Formats: sequence, C-alpha cells, structure tokens
Amino acid sequence: MASKRDIKRNAAGGWDVLREGDRRAAVRVDTQERALARARDVVRREGGGEVRVVNDAGKIVRSSRVKAGSQAGVQHRHAA
Repeated sequence: MASKRDIKRNAAGGWDVLREGDRRAAVRVDTQERALARARDVVRREGGGEVRVVNDAGKIVRSSRVKAGSQAGVQHRHAA
C-alpha cells in the first residue's frame, strides 16, 4: 500500500507533516519547503506514495507522487 503524508499550516506557526488520517503531527518544521522535503523522504523510505499540501479548509492544493528510493521520481500536480 502506498504511503501518504499531508502537510498543513499549524495555527501556532510552522508546518505540520501528518500521516493520512492522523490528527497529530509526526513532525513540525518552520517552512513549507522543509515540510515537503521531510515528507518526501519519509514516503520514499516507505516504498513510495503521495505527499499532499492541504489548505486550512482541508482542500488538497498541491500533490506530489514519490517513487520508492528515488529523488528523481517526484511528479507534481497542482489543483486548479
């Protein structure tokens, strides 16, 4: 099964990286780019999957597929 991570802005500051369906962040970092890098690394190590940026309303605004063990295997999709 593919791994999924969501990235959300935290009301107290910074960005949270959460496993899909979790309410509690696995990690909080100061920038969205650091959150994306951290989430991609985790998903890559777990065999590939998807990293999604979610806005305050819960809508996916950016999505990246990550292949297992590959830095070059990132495909970006932006919501319209």
